Amino acid sequence: MNSSLTVAQVRMQIGSLFTGSDFLGDLNQALERMTNSGLWKGSIGYTAFPSVNNYFTLPYEFMAVVGAQWFRCPVPVFGQMHDFIPGGPGQPILNMPPEGIVEDLGDNYATSIDPPTPYSTIYIQTDLSIDNGKVFRLEGISNGKQIFDVFGQGMYLPVNTSETTVFDFVTAVLPPLNADGTNAMVGGYTIYSVAPDSTRTAIGYYYPNQVSPSFRRYRIGVTSASNTQVPNAVTVLVRRRYIPVFKDTDVVSPTNIGAIKFAMQAIDTEASRNPAQALWDQCYAALNQELHATRGSVRPEMNYEVLGGYASFLNVW
Repeated sequence: MNSSLTVAQVRMQIGSLFTGSDFLGDLNQALERMTNSGLWKGSIGYTAFPSVNNYFTLPYEFMAVVGAQWFRCPVPVFGQMHDFIPGGPGQPILNMPPEGIVEDLGDNYATSIDPPTPYSTIYIQTDLSIDNGKVFRLEGISNGKQIFDVFGQGMYLPVNTSETTVFDFVTAVLPPLNADGTNAMVGGYTIYSVAPDSTRTAIGYYYPNQVSPSFRRYRIGVTSASNTQVPNAVTVLVRRRYIPVFKDTDVVSPTNIGAIKFAMQAIDTEASRNPAQALWDQCYAALNQELHATRGSVRPEMNYEVLGGYASFLNVW
């Protein structure tokens, strides 16, 4: 196991085994399969929100919430279909306190938050000057109607350029692309909502490798931390997202070089239309061995007491 691993280091250690193949393509396929399997150390992370206004949006590097706490107390995570099941939470009421649940709203949101002020326009600001002059295509709703131009749905917007079109919502962010379909942006960029009084609010930050940005949102209600004892209103346990690598300096995850070797061999084998399950079994075995070696040995148990609480579990009643 490596504490950190770059594409260049992977190429140096096992690249000789894949001289006749698309090394970067095989590596990305292997990383995606391993990441989505969930069988590796580091596949789970934490993120927290000191305040929530009806919903929160996961950062790009996280794919989904698998557990949640509201003011340190565990709360269930519901799917969208629970709104329509008897006994479910039903239709949410906006601008109300939390109902004791976190509800998945889906992953097709192009921005972290919606423009907070009516009649706002959009501004794209780049991190690096080398990206000046590049042009995005945005899709969205303006004054309640879908935006169209002569090229179809959406409109073009150069970076660092003031825009006059009002955006109620941004529904798609399409960055400029290279000839091979990769993102042409060198650095990251921020999309701002610009209110009629020129106040700017950041509604999304994007990595340069995001080709079609999409974020996952969760509903909880209006809440905020009110004291230093509980600094975050909402804390969530999250599954990490597969993030493609493009350059030798990009960091690879997971960092288990043995598992990566078996996974890339499996990808090569499948490309030849041969069975590769044995190689995947070795890959997952390497990931599981690492997980077992680093995981804590504690097994929580409920200690039920007559007329009392539950041992030292302060949040359980």
